[in-house]
Amino acid sequence: DCKRDGVAEDMTGWTLEADMRYANCAPVALTATWDTITTGIAIVALADESTALLHVGEYELQVRAIDPDGKKSSSRPVTVIVRD
Repeated sequence: DCKRDGVAEDMTGWTLEADMRYANCAPVALTATWDTITTGIAIVALADESTALLHVGEYELQVRAIDPDGKKSSSRPVTVIVRD
């Protein structure tokens, strides 16, 4: 979720994008949508049919919030472990 000084931010007018990266492979696009935009809580998902294409191992997940002027703010990377 989006917070500034511990207070939830209203993200009205902002959009989202997200991807996961495995080693030096092309990034895997994810769907990123707002769950509750007024508190900045988002949902990030991967299409069911895309999960079979993932490599076993560690991916780096990155989410970007895009303000109404097009400026992107990135989250800290998060490690996602894909298991067989």
